[in-house]
Amino acid sequence: MDTNFPSTRQWTIRIVPWWAILAFVILGLPVTWLVITNAESRCGAFIALLVLLGIAAAFFEIVVCQLDLDCRMVTLERTKIRGKTRQEFSFDDVHTVSVQTSSDVESTTYSVVFVLNSGEIVPMTQYSSSGKGGKDKMARSLIAYMNQARSAPVNEALDGEIRVEQEGEINGIPWKIAFVAGNDSLPQTRWQASLPQLAAGFALIMPAFGAKTGGMPGGAFGVAARMIYGQYLRMLDVSEHDLPGFANAQILPGDQVGLDRRFTILTNDPYTAKTWLTGDRVRLLVAWTQSNPIKAGVDPHLVVTNQGLRMVFRGKYNKTEHIAAIARLGIDLSES
Repeated sequence: MDTNFPSTRQWTIRIVPWWAILAFVILGLPVTWLVITNAESRCGAFIALLVLLGIAAAFFEIVVCQLDLDCRMVTLERTKIRGKTRQEFSFDDVHTVSVQTSSDVESTTYSVVFVLNSGEIVPMTQYSSSGKGGKDKMARSLIAYMNQARSAPVNEALDGEIRVEQEGEINGIPWKIAFVAGNDSLPQTRWQASLPQLAAGFALIMPAFGAKTGGMPGGAFGVAARMIYGQYLRMLDVSEHDLPGFANAQILPGDQVGLDRRFTILTNDPYTAKTWLTGDRVRLLVAWTQSNPIKAGVDPHLVVTNQGLRMVFRGKYNKTEHIAAIARLGIDLSES
């Protein structure tokens, strides 16, 4: 691990966007001169100056990040044109320091982020920029510096998936919840309990995606469909090997078991899937979709096997009330 950090008890990192200051000066001085001296172009130049000021307000940010080995604290101060903000958190609150990637059609940029045990992602700067190598080096140095004052080392997750887990127990049933983020992907919340649900086989209950037929297509179309569902499963952190009988999977529209067409069931055994989807479980799922306590329109993806129940939600729901609502739904479904 790169340990290129100072030997002092405090480490202060100042990040000044010199490129933004230089660009503002180069563009702003001629525009300001036109506003002052040229009456004919004053109106257009004044509008251009306002646009430049708006861009500066959005991107101009001086960041002071201070790490203190004695207090074991990270302090982030951000100064913008519209004011200053301050954020503090303990070394022990840090799950990892990572480099996040942002991509569009034209470019890829990167930013250093602190990932807290709560699942919150705290960026060092509110903007991302090019230069991944330097940011990787910075992230490793931050990890190494904090590890001097931690009994357990900071997890290192510079690339790939970041997972922050919490545990709980309701009615004697232990459960886990993980807040997962990966580069260029929407964060997910994954809840699971290991109370067996099926004697054999599996049922995957998910948003419908327009599925209307009652059976998986045959031949080449069936192979392609299973490949697509396999990719979908990997998004849910499940593989075909976790689902016994996946090769014989069939599609079961949700309205055949009391759910509406917002749901589709993929299962190798329609009878077993229908048996698990009791009236109480259907009512729980319908009630959730109608009065979702975490966010309107966020339907759970359920994986039901002999290993237990897993629920996946697109998005990060790490507030205390969100975790409680998700856990309550999972336990109620497990016990019904």
